[in-house]
Amino acid sequence: MVTDRRGNFGGSLRPAGGAPGHFVEDEWLAASGFGSFSEHHQPAAASRSVARVDRKSAFSSSGGLRWYRNSRTCDAERAPAAMSGAPWFGRRFGPRLLKFDGASGAPLSLPVEKALRRAHHGVVGVYLVPLPDAGMRYANEDCGQRLKRLYDRLLLAAEQQPQTAADDENASCPRFEVVQVCFPRRPPTINYTLDQKAKGEYDSRLASVSWYALPFDSIERSIRLRHHYGVRDGEFALVLLNGDTGSVITNRGHDRLLQDEQGNEFPWKPENVLNILQQIPQYVSGRSEDNFVESNRTRSFEDIAKDSILGLYFSAHWCPPCKAFTVQLIKTYAAIKESGRKFEVIFVSSDRSADSFSHYVSTMPWLAIPYEEEAARVRLASLYAIRGIPSLILLNNDGSLITEDGRGEITDDPKAMNFPWFPKAVNLLTARMAAKLQRYPAIVLFIDGEEDGEIELAMAVLAPISQKVFDENPDESLLFVIAPDSDTSESLREYLKLDDVSPLLTLVDISLGRYAVMEYGKEITERAIMNFVSRFYDNELVFSPVECTS
Repeated sequence: MVTDRRGNFGGSLRPAGGAPGHFVEDEWLAASGFGSFSEHHQPAAASRSVARVDRKSAFSSSGGLRWYRNSRTCDAERAPAAMSGAPWFGRRFGPRLLKFDGASGAPLSLPVEKALRRAHHGVVGVYLVPLPDAGMRYANEDCGQRLKRLYDRLLLAAEQQPQTAADDENASCPRFEVVQVCFPRRPPTINYTLDQKAKGEYDSRLASVSWYALPFDSIERSIRLRHHYGVRDGEFALVLLNGDTGSVITNRGHDRLLQDEQGNEFPWKPENVLNILQQIPQYVSGRSEDNFVESNRTRSFEDIAKDSILGLYFSAHWCPPCKAFTVQLIKTYAAIKESGRKFEVIFVSSDRSADSFSHYVSTMPWLAIPYEEEAARVRLASLYAIRGIPSLILLNNDGSLITEDGRGEITDDPKAMNFPWFPKAVNLLTARMAAKLQRYPAIVLFIDGEEDGEIELAMAVLAPISQKVFDENPDESLLFVIAPDSDTSESLREYLKLDDVSPLLTLVDISLGRYAVMEYGKEITERAIMNFVSRFYDNELVFSPVECTS
Protein backbone atom coordinates (compact mmCIF):
# COMPACT_ATOMS: atom_id res chain seq x y z
CA MET A 1 0.00 0.00 0.00
CA VAL A 2 1.50 3.32 -1.04
CA THR A 3 1.08 6.24 1.35
CA ASP A 4 2.58 9.59 2.18
CA ARG A 5 5.49 9.35 4.60
CA ARG A 6 6.55 12.03 7.03
CA GLY A 7 9.93 11.32 8.52
CA ASN A 8 11.74 12.27 11.64
CA PHE A 9 15.39 13.28 11.57
CA GLY A 10 15.01 15.39 8.52
CA GLY A 11 12.95 13.11 6.35
CA SER A 12 11.40 9.79 5.60
CA LEU A 13 12.34 6.76 3.60
CA ARG A 14 10.09 4.17 1.95
CA PRO A 15 10.91 1.10 3.93
CA ALA A 16 11.26 -2.28 2.42
CA GLY A 17 11.00 -5.79 3.58
CA GLY A 18 9.16 -9.04 3.45
CA ALA A 19 5.50 -9.81 3.52
CA PRO A 20 3.36 -8.44 6.37
CA GLY A 21 3.57 -10.50 9.53
CA HIS A 22 5.48 -13.29 7.82
CA PHE A 23 8.30 -14.95 9.74
CA VAL A 24 11.29 -14.82 7.40
CA GLU A 25 14.46 -16.88 7.72
CA ASP A 26 16.94 -14.93 5.63
CA GLU A 27 19.59 -17.10 4.04
CA TRP A 28 22.55 -14.76 4.32
CA LEU A 29 21.51 -13.53 7.74
CA ALA A 30 21.23 -17.04 9.11
CA ALA A 31 24.62 -17.90 7.60
CA SER A 32 26.11 -14.81 9.22
CA GLY A 33 24.67 -15.54 12.64
CA PHE A 34 21.82 -13.00 12.53
CA GLY A 35 19.06 -15.58 12.99
CA SER A 36 15.46 -15.05 11.91
CA PHE A 37 13.37 -11.92 11.78
CA SER A 38 9.75 -10.93 11.46
CA GLU A 39 9.56 -8.56 8.52
CA HIS A 40 6.88 -6.25 7.18
CA HIS A 41 6.69 -4.85 3.60
CA GLN A 42 5.97 -1.29 2.68
CA PRO A 43 6.18 -0.06 -0.91
CA ALA A 44 7.76 3.18 -1.91
CA ALA A 45 7.00 6.42 -0.17
CA ALA A 46 5.18 9.26 -1.83
CA SER A 47 6.65 12.30 -0.10
CA ARG A 48 9.54 13.28 2.14
CA SER A 49 11.01 16.38 3.72
CA VAL A 50 14.54 17.01 4.91
CA ALA A 51 16.04 19.65 7.18
CA ARG A 52 19.36 21.07 5.98
CA VAL A 53 22.24 21.31 8.43
CA ASP A 54 24.20 24.53 8.93
CA ARG A 55 27.60 22.85 9.02
CA LYS A 56 28.68 20.14 6.61
CA SER A 57 30.68 17.27 8.06
CA ALA A 58 33.11 15.11 6.18
CA PHE A 59 34.81 11.86 6.97
CA SER A 60 38.40 11.02 6.27
CA SER A 61 38.89 7.45 5.10
CA SER A 62 42.00 7.31 7.26
CA GLY A 63 39.74 7.48 10.29
CA GLY A 64 37.92 10.02 12.42
CA LEU A 65 35.74 13.02 11.62
CA ARG A 66 36.63 16.31 10.00
CA TRP A 67 34.58 19.50 9.65
CA TYR A 68 34.23 21.64 6.52
CA ARG A 69 32.41 24.95 6.69
CA ASN A 70 32.06 25.34 2.93
CA SER A 71 32.20 21.80 1.59
CA ARG A 72 30.01 21.16 -1.42
CA THR A 73 26.55 19.84 -0.71
CA CYS A 74 24.95 16.92 -2.51
CA ASP A 75 24.29 19.11 -5.59
CA ALA A 76 26.89 17.20 -7.59
CA GLU A 77 28.11 18.57 -10.90
CA ARG A 78 26.69 15.64 -12.79
CA ALA A 79 23.28 14.07 -12.32
CA PRO A 80 22.85 10.34 -12.85
CA ALA A 81 21.11 9.36 -16.05
CA ALA A 82 18.69 7.17 -14.13
CA MET A 83 17.59 10.19 -12.11
CA SER A 84 16.55 12.38 -15.03
CA GLY A 85 12.84 12.74 -14.26
CA ALA A 86 11.64 10.64 -17.22
CA PRO A 87 7.98 9.52 -17.36
CA TRP A 88 7.27 6.97 -14.66
CA PHE A 89 6.90 3.99 -16.97
CA GLY A 90 10.33 4.61 -18.48
CA ARG A 91 11.91 4.77 -15.06
CA ARG A 92 10.02 1.71 -13.91
CA PHE A 93 10.31 -0.63 -16.90
CA GLY A 94 13.28 0.67 -18.87
CA PRO A 95 13.48 2.06 -22.41
CA ARG A 96 11.88 -0.82 -24.35
CA LEU A 97 9.32 -3.60 -23.94
CA LEU A 98 8.93 -6.85 -25.82
CA LYS A 99 5.83 -8.14 -27.58
CA PHE A 100 5.20 -10.93 -30.08
CA ASP A 101 3.51 -10.03 -33.35
CA GLY A 102 0.22 -11.89 -33.60
CA ALA A 103 0.49 -12.46 -37.35
CA SER A 104 4.13 -13.41 -37.86
CA GLY A 105 4.94 -14.65 -34.37
CA ALA A 106 8.14 -12.59 -34.41
CA PRO A 107 9.26 -10.69 -31.30
CA LEU A 108 8.88 -6.92 -31.49
CA SER A 109 10.87 -4.45 -29.39
CA LEU A 110 8.94 -1.22 -28.84
CA PRO A 111 9.81 2.00 -26.99
CA VAL A 112 8.08 1.88 -23.62
CA GLU A 113 6.28 5.19 -24.28
CA LYS A 114 4.72 3.75 -27.44
CA ALA A 115 3.91 0.40 -25.86
CA LEU A 116 2.04 1.95 -22.94
CA ARG A 117 0.50 4.94 -24.70
CA ARG A 118 -3.01 3.55 -24.22
CA ALA A 119 -2.49 3.31 -20.47
CA HIS A 120 -2.90 7.07 -19.94
CA HIS A 121 -5.97 7.58 -17.73
CA GLY A 122 -6.01 3.79 -17.45
CA VAL A 123 -4.37 0.94 -15.56
CA VAL A 124 -1.04 -0.84 -15.95
CA GLY A 125 -0.86 -4.36 -14.57
CA VAL A 126 2.57 -5.67 -13.57
CA TYR A 127 2.36 -9.46 -13.83
CA LEU A 128 5.28 -10.91 -11.86
CA VAL A 129 6.14 -14.51 -12.68
CA PRO A 130 8.97 -16.61 -11.16
CA LEU A 131 11.21 -18.26 -13.72
CA PRO A 132 11.13 -22.06 -13.44
CA ASP A 133 14.11 -23.93 -12.10
CA ALA A 134 15.89 -26.43 -14.31
CA GLY A 135 13.52 -29.24 -15.19
CA MET A 136 10.49 -27.44 -13.71
CA ARG A 137 7.68 -26.15 -15.85
CA TYR A 138 5.75 -22.94 -15.25
CA ALA A 139 3.16 -23.26 -12.52
CA ASN A 140 -0.05 -21.36 -11.87
CA GLU A 141 -1.41 -21.85 -15.38
CA ASP A 142 -4.87 -20.97 -14.11
CA CYS A 143 -3.88 -17.45 -13.07
CA GLY A 144 -2.31 -16.73 -16.45
CA GLN A 145 -5.39 -17.95 -18.29
CA ARG A 146 -7.71 -15.89 -16.09
CA LEU A 147 -5.60 -12.80 -16.67
CA LYS A 148 -5.60 -13.40 -20.42
CA ARG A 149 -9.40 -13.64 -20.50
CA LEU A 150 -9.77 -10.46 -18.42
CA TYR A 151 -7.22 -8.60 -20.54
CA ASP A 152 -8.94 -9.55 -23.80
CA ARG A 153 -12.35 -8.64 -22.38
CA LEU A 154 -11.21 -5.21 -21.17
CA LEU A 155 -9.31 -4.56 -24.39
CA LEU A 156 -12.43 -5.23 -26.44
CA ALA A 157 -14.56 -3.03 -24.17
CA ALA A 158 -12.01 -0.19 -24.33
CA GLU A 159 -11.87 -0.32 -28.13
CA GLN A 160 -15.62 0.27 -28.24
CA GLN A 161 -15.26 3.50 -26.24
CA PRO A 162 -14.34 6.99 -27.55
CA GLN A 163 -10.63 7.51 -28.15
CA THR A 164 -10.12 11.09 -26.94
CA ALA A 165 -8.14 11.74 -23.79
CA ALA A 166 -11.10 13.45 -22.17
CA ASP A 167 -13.26 10.43 -22.83
CA ASP A 168 -10.53 8.08 -21.59
CA GLU A 169 -10.38 9.89 -18.26
CA ASN A 170 -14.07 9.33 -17.66
CA ALA A 171 -14.38 5.97 -19.40
CA SER A 172 -16.66 3.43 -17.79
CA CYS A 173 -14.13 0.71 -18.61
CA PRO A 174 -10.51 1.75 -17.91
CA ARG A 175 -7.90 0.97 -20.53
CA PHE A 176 -5.69 -1.86 -19.34
CA GLU A 177 -2.14 -2.76 -20.31
CA VAL A 178 -0.09 -5.60 -18.84
CA VAL A 179 3.69 -5.81 -18.48
CA GLN A 180 4.97 -9.29 -17.68
CA VAL A 181 8.05 -9.47 -15.47
CA CYS A 182 9.88 -12.77 -14.98
CA PHE A 183 12.34 -13.03 -12.10
CA PRO A 184 14.74 -15.82 -11.05
CA ARG A 185 13.67 -17.99 -8.16
CA ARG A 186 17.12 -17.86 -6.57
CA PRO A 187 19.33 -14.81 -5.87
CA PRO A 188 21.73 -14.29 -8.78
CA THR A 189 25.47 -13.80 -8.69
CA ILE A 190 27.46 -11.25 -10.67
CA ASN A 191 28.08 -13.90 -13.35
CA TYR A 192 24.48 -15.11 -13.32
CA THR A 193 23.52 -16.66 -16.66
CA LEU A 194 20.04 -17.30 -17.97
CA ASP A 195 18.77 -20.76 -18.75
CA GLN A 196 18.28 -20.75 -22.52
CA LYS A 197 15.76 -23.57 -22.26
CA ALA A 198 13.74 -21.40 -19.89
CA LYS A 199 14.06 -18.53 -22.37
CA GLY A 200 12.57 -20.68 -25.12
CA GLU A 201 9.62 -21.58 -22.93
CA TYR A 202 9.27 -17.94 -21.87
CA ASP A 203 9.12 -16.82 -25.51
CA SER A 204 6.56 -19.47 -26.42
CA ARG A 205 4.30 -18.48 -23.56
CA LEU A 206 4.59 -14.78 -24.29
CA ALA A 207 3.69 -15.49 -27.92
CA SER A 208 0.32 -16.80 -26.75
CA VAL A 209 -0.73 -13.48 -25.17
CA SER A 210 -1.10 -9.98 -26.54
CA TRP A 211 0.49 -8.00 -23.74
CA TYR A 212 4.03 -6.71 -23.24
CA ALA A 213 6.96 -7.99 -21.22
CA LEU A 214 10.36 -6.96 -19.99
CA PRO A 215 13.06 -8.46 -22.23
CA PHE A 216 14.09 -11.84 -20.88
CA ASP A 217 17.63 -10.69 -20.11
CA SER A 218 16.50 -7.70 -17.98
CA ILE A 219 17.34 -9.65 -14.85
CA GLU A 220 18.47 -6.71 -12.72
CA ARG A 221 15.31 -4.72 -13.42
CA SER A 222 13.07 -7.74 -12.86
CA ILE A 223 14.67 -8.41 -9.48
CA ARG A 224 14.30 -4.75 -8.52
CA LEU A 225 10.60 -4.82 -9.46
CA ARG A 226 10.03 -8.03 -7.56
CA HIS A 227 11.42 -6.51 -4.36
CA HIS A 228 9.84 -3.11 -5.02
CA TYR A 229 6.41 -4.73 -4.89
CA GLY A 230 7.23 -7.17 -2.09
CA VAL A 231 6.85 -10.40 -4.06
CA ARG A 232 8.23 -13.43 -2.27
CA ASP A 233 10.41 -16.11 -3.84
CA GLY A 234 8.38 -18.38 -6.12
CA GLU A 235 5.24 -16.25 -5.75
CA PHE A 236 3.07 -14.99 -8.61
CA ALA A 237 1.68 -11.47 -8.26
CA LEU A 238 -0.43 -8.97 -10.18
CA VAL A 239 0.12 -5.34 -9.16
CA LEU A 240 -2.20 -2.71 -10.64
CA LEU A 241 -0.82 0.80 -11.17
CA ASN A 242 -2.38 4.14 -12.01
CA GLY A 243 -1.55 4.72 -15.68
CA ASP A 244 -0.88 8.43 -15.17
CA THR A 245 1.26 8.36 -12.03
CA GLY A 246 2.52 4.82 -11.51
CA SER A 247 1.10 4.78 -7.98
CA VAL A 248 -0.16 1.45 -6.70
CA ILE A 249 -3.89 0.83 -6.92
CA THR A 250 -3.61 -2.64 -5.43
CA ASN A 251 -0.87 -5.20 -4.99
CA ARG A 252 -3.46 -7.94 -4.49
CA GLY A 253 -4.55 -8.22 -8.10
CA HIS A 254 -3.77 -11.94 -8.10
CA ASP A 255 -6.22 -12.64 -5.27
CA ARG A 256 -8.85 -10.28 -6.63
CA LEU A 257 -8.64 -11.92 -10.05
CA LEU A 258 -9.51 -15.25 -8.46
CA GLN A 259 -12.46 -13.65 -6.66
CA ASP A 260 -13.72 -11.52 -9.57
CA GLU A 261 -12.75 -13.25 -12.80
CA GLN A 262 -15.19 -11.17 -14.84
CA GLY A 263 -13.61 -7.94 -13.60
CA ASN A 264 -16.93 -6.49 -12.46
CA GLU A 265 -15.14 -4.44 -9.77
CA PHE A 266 -11.92 -3.86 -11.75
CA PRO A 267 -9.47 -2.20 -10.99
CA TRP A 268 -10.22 -3.42 -7.47
CA LYS A 269 -9.44 -0.25 -5.55
CA PRO A 270 -8.89 -1.05 -1.86
CA GLU A 271 -11.52 -0.10 0.66
CA ASN A 272 -11.02 2.98 2.78
CA VAL A 273 -9.96 1.79 6.22
CA LEU A 274 -11.87 4.57 8.00
CA ASN A 275 -15.07 3.56 6.21
CA ILE A 276 -14.68 0.00 7.47
CA LEU A 277 -14.04 1.16 11.04
CA GLN A 278 -16.92 3.65 11.00
CA GLN A 279 -19.38 0.99 9.85
CA ILE A 280 -18.85 -1.02 13.04
CA PRO A 281 -21.69 0.10 15.38
CA GLN A 282 -19.96 -0.49 18.71
CA TYR A 283 -16.51 -1.47 19.93
CA VAL A 284 -15.79 -3.57 22.99
CA SER A 285 -13.61 -1.97 25.66
CA GLY A 286 -11.36 -4.26 27.66
CA ARG A 287 -9.65 -3.23 30.88
CA SER A 288 -10.22 0.33 31.96
CA GLU A 289 -7.41 2.58 30.82
CA ASP A 290 -7.51 4.34 34.20
CA ASN A 291 -7.76 1.62 36.84
CA PHE A 292 -7.11 -1.52 34.80
CA VAL A 293 -10.24 -3.34 35.97
CA GLU A 294 -12.44 -5.34 33.66
CA SER A 295 -15.10 -3.33 31.90
CA ASN A 296 -17.93 -4.25 29.58
CA ARG A 297 -18.25 -0.73 28.24
CA THR A 298 -18.88 -0.23 24.54
CA ARG A 299 -17.77 2.77 22.53
CA SER A 300 -18.24 4.00 19.00
CA PHE A 301 -15.49 4.88 16.56
CA GLU A 302 -16.49 8.55 16.90
CA ASP A 303 -15.35 8.43 20.54
CA ILE A 304 -11.76 8.07 19.41
CA ALA A 305 -9.89 11.37 19.39
CA LYS A 306 -9.83 12.71 15.86
CA ASP A 307 -6.12 13.56 16.04
CA SER A 308 -4.98 10.22 17.47
CA ILE A 309 -2.50 7.86 15.90
CA LEU A 310 -4.38 4.61 15.33
CA GLY A 311 -3.00 1.10 15.75
CA LEU A 312 -4.73 -1.97 14.30
CA TYR A 313 -3.57 -4.95 16.35
CA PHE A 314 -4.01 -8.32 14.63
CA SER A 315 -3.58 -11.01 17.25
CA ALA A 316 -5.14 -14.09 18.89
CA HIS A 317 -5.21 -15.73 22.30
CA TRP A 318 -4.07 -19.11 20.94
CA CYS A 319 -0.86 -17.62 19.45
CA PRO A 320 2.12 -17.70 21.90
CA PRO A 321 4.11 -14.92 20.13
CA CYS A 322 0.95 -12.80 20.22
CA LYS A 323 0.51 -13.21 23.95
CA ALA A 324 4.15 -12.31 24.54
CA PHE A 325 3.96 -9.21 22.35
CA THR A 326 0.65 -8.12 23.94
CA VAL A 327 2.46 -7.76 27.27
CA GLN A 328 5.04 -5.47 25.65
CA LEU A 329 2.41 -3.52 23.71
CA ILE A 330 0.47 -2.83 26.92
CA LYS A 331 3.60 -1.35 28.52
CA THR A 332 4.42 0.79 25.49
CA TYR A 333 0.78 1.87 25.15
CA ALA A 334 0.78 3.01 28.79
CA ALA A 335 4.04 4.92 28.30
CA ILE A 336 2.62 6.76 25.29
CA LYS A 337 -0.58 7.63 27.13
CA GLU A 338 1.31 8.82 30.21
CA SER A 339 3.41 11.15 28.05
CA GLY A 340 0.24 12.88 26.82
CA ARG A 341 0.55 11.69 23.24
CA LYS A 342 -2.63 10.51 21.53
CA PHE A 343 -2.67 6.85 20.58
CA GLU A 344 -5.57 4.43 20.21
CA VAL A 345 -5.35 0.70 19.55
CA ILE A 346 -8.09 -1.46 18.06
CA PHE A 347 -7.78 -5.21 18.51
CA VAL A 348 -8.64 -7.23 15.38
CA SER A 349 -9.09 -10.77 16.61
CA SER A 350 -8.19 -14.08 15.00
CA ASP A 351 -9.53 -16.03 17.99
CA ARG A 352 -11.32 -19.30 17.37
CA SER A 353 -14.14 -18.84 19.86
CA ALA A 354 -16.09 -16.06 21.53
CA ASP A 355 -14.90 -17.23 24.97
CA SER A 356 -11.24 -17.02 23.96
CA PHE A 357 -11.88 -13.60 22.48
CA SER A 358 -13.55 -12.31 25.66
CA HIS A 359 -10.79 -13.64 27.87
CA TYR A 360 -8.08 -12.09 25.70
CA VAL A 361 -9.85 -8.72 25.48
CA SER A 362 -10.12 -8.59 29.27
CA THR A 363 -6.32 -8.29 29.44
CA MET A 364 -6.17 -5.30 27.07
CA PRO A 365 -6.59 -1.59 27.93
CA TRP A 366 -7.91 -0.64 24.48
CA LEU A 367 -10.81 -1.20 22.12
CA ALA A 368 -11.66 -4.35 20.20
CA ILE A 369 -13.85 -5.12 17.21
CA PRO A 370 -16.65 -7.38 18.53
CA TYR A 371 -16.19 -11.08 17.82
CA GLU A 372 -19.46 -11.23 15.89
CA GLU A 373 -18.19 -8.58 13.43
CA GLU A 374 -16.30 -11.25 11.51
CA ALA A 375 -16.84 -9.63 8.11
CA ALA A 376 -15.17 -6.40 9.24
CA ARG A 377 -12.23 -8.29 10.71
CA VAL A 378 -11.76 -10.24 7.47
CA ARG A 379 -11.95 -7.04 5.41
CA LEU A 380 -9.25 -5.38 7.51
CA ALA A 381 -6.96 -8.41 7.34
CA SER A 382 -7.44 -8.52 3.58
CA LEU A 383 -6.83 -4.78 3.21
CA TYR A 384 -3.37 -5.08 4.77
CA ALA A 385 -2.62 -8.57 3.40
CA ILE A 386 -2.04 -9.95 6.89
CA ARG A 387 -0.21 -13.25 6.50
CA GLY A 388 0.93 -13.79 10.06
CA ILE A 389 0.28 -12.61 13.59
CA PRO A 390 1.00 -10.69 15.72
CA SER A 391 0.92 -7.67 13.43
CA LEU A 392 0.51 -4.01 14.36
CA ILE A 393 -0.47 -1.52 11.65
CA LEU A 394 -0.01 2.17 12.52
CA LEU A 395 -2.14 4.80 10.78
CA ASN A 396 -2.39 8.57 10.73
CA ASN A 397 -5.73 10.01 11.79
CA ASP A 398 -6.71 10.33 8.12
CA GLY A 399 -6.22 6.60 7.61
CA SER A 400 -2.93 6.87 5.71
CA LEU A 401 -0.29 4.31 6.55
CA ILE A 402 2.65 5.08 8.82
CA THR A 403 4.11 1.59 9.10
CA GLU A 404 3.04 -2.02 8.80
CA ASP A 405 5.84 -3.04 11.17
CA GLY A 406 4.59 -1.56 14.41
CA ARG A 407 5.64 -4.74 16.16
CA GLY A 408 9.24 -4.33 15.09
CA GLU A 409 9.26 -0.65 16.01
CA ILE A 410 8.04 -1.37 19.54
CA THR A 411 10.49 -4.24 19.93
CA ASP A 412 13.34 -1.86 19.03
CA ASP A 413 11.90 1.12 20.93
CA PRO A 414 9.81 -0.19 23.87
CA LYS A 415 9.75 3.21 25.60
CA ALA A 416 8.29 4.80 22.45
CA MET A 417 10.90 7.52 22.27
CA ASN A 418 10.39 7.76 18.49
CA PHE A 419 6.59 7.31 18.48
CA PRO A 420 4.77 7.15 16.06
CA TRP A 421 7.76 5.74 14.19
CA PHE A 422 7.51 7.56 10.90
CA PRO A 423 10.02 6.10 8.42
CA LYS A 424 13.42 7.77 8.54
CA ALA A 425 15.68 9.09 5.84
CA VAL A 426 18.67 7.35 7.40
CA ASN A 427 18.60 4.26 9.60
CA LEU A 428 21.04 2.60 11.95
CA LEU A 429 22.10 -0.93 11.07
CA THR A 430 20.16 -3.14 13.45
CA ALA A 431 19.26 -6.80 13.03
CA ARG A 432 15.85 -5.78 11.69
CA MET A 433 17.40 -3.35 9.20
CA ALA A 434 19.94 -5.98 8.18
CA ALA A 435 17.11 -8.21 6.99
CA LYS A 436 16.07 -5.49 4.56
CA LEU A 437 19.51 -5.35 2.96
CA GLN A 438 18.83 -8.71 1.36
CA ARG A 439 16.08 -7.13 -0.74
CA TYR A 440 17.17 -3.57 -1.46
CA PRO A 441 20.43 -1.88 -2.44
CA ALA A 442 21.80 0.34 0.30
CA ILE A 443 24.44 2.97 0.90
CA VAL A 444 26.07 1.69 4.10
CA LEU A 445 28.47 3.97 5.97
CA PHE A 446 30.59 2.08 8.50
CA ILE A 447 31.81 4.26 11.39
CA ASP A 448 33.51 3.66 14.73
CA GLY A 449 30.68 5.21 16.70
CA GLU A 450 32.95 5.83 19.68
CA GLU A 451 33.34 9.60 19.41
CA ASP A 452 30.57 11.74 20.89
CA GLY A 453 28.06 12.76 18.26
CA GLU A 454 29.59 10.69 15.46
CA ILE A 455 26.31 8.97 14.60
CA GLU A 456 24.50 12.33 14.54
CA LEU A 457 27.15 13.77 12.24
CA ALA A 458 26.87 10.80 9.90
CA MET A 459 23.12 11.27 9.75
CA ALA A 460 23.54 14.98 9.02
CA VAL A 461 25.71 14.10 6.02
CA LEU A 462 23.49 11.33 4.63
CA ALA A 463 20.02 12.82 5.22
CA PRO A 464 20.06 15.52 2.48
CA ILE A 465 21.57 13.04 0.02
CA SER A 466 18.81 10.54 0.77
CA GLN A 467 16.25 13.29 0.17
CA LYS A 468 17.82 14.32 -3.13
CA VAL A 469 18.03 10.75 -4.40
CA PHE A 470 14.38 10.14 -3.60
CA ASP A 471 13.22 13.44 -5.13
CA GLU A 472 15.01 12.72 -8.40
CA ASN A 473 14.32 9.00 -8.62
CA PRO A 474 11.21 8.11 -6.60
CA ASP A 475 10.70 4.77 -8.35
CA GLU A 476 13.88 3.31 -6.87
CA SER A 477 14.29 2.03 -3.32
CA LEU A 478 17.81 2.88 -2.20
CA LEU A 479 18.33 2.64 1.56
CA PHE A 480 20.76 4.81 3.50
CA VAL A 481 22.22 3.06 6.54
CA ILE A 482 24.79 3.92 9.19
CA ALA A 483 26.71 0.95 10.60
CA PRO A 484 28.23 1.85 13.99
CA ASP A 485 30.56 -0.46 15.87
CA SER A 486 28.23 -3.35 16.79
CA ASP A 487 27.83 -7.11 16.44
CA THR A 488 25.45 -6.61 13.51
CA SER A 489 27.92 -4.36 11.69
CA GLU A 490 30.74 -6.80 12.34
CA SER A 491 28.67 -9.68 10.95
CA LEU A 492 27.94 -7.69 7.78
CA ARG A 493 31.65 -6.89 7.39
CA GLU A 494 32.51 -10.56 7.73
CA TYR A 495 29.81 -11.57 5.26
CA LEU A 496 31.13 -9.12 2.65
CA LYS A 497 34.78 -9.74 3.63
CA LEU A 498 35.38 -6.01 4.19
CA ASP A 499 38.49 -4.61 5.83
CA ASP A 500 38.10 -3.47 9.41
CA VAL A 501 38.55 0.25 8.70
CA SER A 502 36.35 3.23 9.50
CA PRO A 503 34.85 5.29 8.10
CA LEU A 504 34.09 3.10 5.08
CA LEU A 505 31.46 3.90 2.46
CA THR A 506 29.93 0.97 0.60
CA LEU A 507 27.05 0.16 -1.68
CA VAL A 508 25.62 -3.19 -0.62
CA ASP A 509 23.46 -4.90 -3.24
CA ILE A 510 22.87 -8.40 -1.91
CA SER A 511 19.77 -9.01 -4.05
CA LEU A 512 22.12 -8.98 -7.07
CA GLY A 513 24.97 -10.70 -5.25
CA ARG A 514 27.41 -7.77 -5.28
CA TYR A 515 28.87 -4.83 -3.38
CA ALA A 516 31.12 -1.83 -4.09
CA VAL A 517 33.47 0.20 -1.90
CA MET A 518 34.48 3.84 -2.27
CA GLU A 519 38.18 4.26 -2.99
CA TYR A 520 40.36 4.13 0.11
CA GLY A 521 41.84 7.46 1.13
CA LYS A 522 39.06 9.51 -0.44
CA GLU A 523 37.35 12.00 1.86
CA ILE A 524 33.72 11.09 2.46
CA THR A 525 31.95 14.39 1.82
CA GLU A 526 28.38 14.93 0.69
CA ARG A 527 29.64 15.59 -2.83
CA ALA A 528 31.72 12.40 -2.84
CA ILE A 529 28.78 10.34 -1.60
CA MET A 530 26.45 11.83 -4.20
CA ASN A 531 28.91 11.06 -6.98
CA PHE A 532 29.20 7.51 -5.62
CA VAL A 533 25.41 7.18 -5.82
CA SER A 534 25.39 8.68 -9.33
CA ARG A 535 27.91 6.12 -10.50
CA PHE A 536 25.66 3.39 -9.14
CA TYR A 537 22.67 4.65 -11.13
CA ASP A 538 24.85 5.12 -14.22
CA ASN A 539 26.22 1.54 -13.92
CA GLU A 540 29.78 2.82 -13.50
CA LEU A 541 30.66 1.30 -10.12
CA VAL A 542 33.13 -1.57 -9.94
CA PHE A 543 31.44 -4.37 -8.00
CA SER A 544 32.84 -7.35 -6.16
CA PRO A 545 30.83 -10.56 -5.83
CA VAL A 546 29.19 -11.61 -2.59
CA GLU A 547 30.63 -15.01 -1.84
CA CYS A 548 27.68 -16.92 -0.39
CA THR A 549 28.55 -19.53 2.18
CA SER A 550 25.41 -21.63 1.75
